[in-house]
Amino acid sequence: MVRIVCGQPATATHIARRLYRTFVSDTDEPSSELLAPLADAMRVQGDVDVARGIELVLRSRLFHSDECRTMRVKSPVALAIGAIRSGEAFAPPPDLVELEIHLTRMGQRLFYPPNVAGWPGGIAWLRGSTILARASFAAWLSDPSSGLSAGHFRDLAERHRLRNAAAWLDAMAVLLSGATISPESKDELLGLVRSEPDPAQLHGRILTRVLSLPEGQVG
Repeated sequence: MVRIVCGQPATATHIARRLYRTFVSDTDEPSSELLAPLADAMRVQGDVDVARGIELVLRSRLFHSDECRTMRVKSPVALAIGAIRSGEAFAPPPDLVELEIHLTRMGQRLFYPPNVAGWPGGIAWLRGSTILARASFAAWLSDPSSGLSAGHFRDLAERHRLRNAAAWLDAMAVLLSGATISPESKDELLGLVRSEPDPAQLHGRILTRVLSLPEGQVG
């Protein structure tokens, strides 16, 4: 049955669409004209060369273009791992039990997908309580209750020679959203975080704010 299905021309088109949603954008529908060359390249005698398709997508100008950025909604795991890596929260890592709880609240319980198709992804990640759960995760990560030291992010900023809050904000904007923040949003965020009474928490609060922005949910 698999051989029969893979031999059908429509199968390559279907897989091309899935590759587009996986690597390029899960928020818009690709045109038939865009998918046709990719599908044609994957078709071989009676089969579909998926590895060839993945290579073509990852080497394409579209994948590396500015237009491709922020076109995919981050899954809870991608959001969490991206924040942990950007904040270099490795030694010691955050409380992994609490991290798993946050992932579940955001809608992605590890190793327990809702069905054999996996999680629906895309805009489905941003529904109802899951948006609040993402904000809750962001606040938790910058709080000492996560297991990180109170001055972890301040020390990280100093280690990378990010001398002030504005420089740290710019760095977090690029790492967490793949883009810079507008001057208006930047001024607003700096105004909010400067009211932080504990200087050791300032950089963590900036990370929290950036991670909670709409731009922080996509990548």
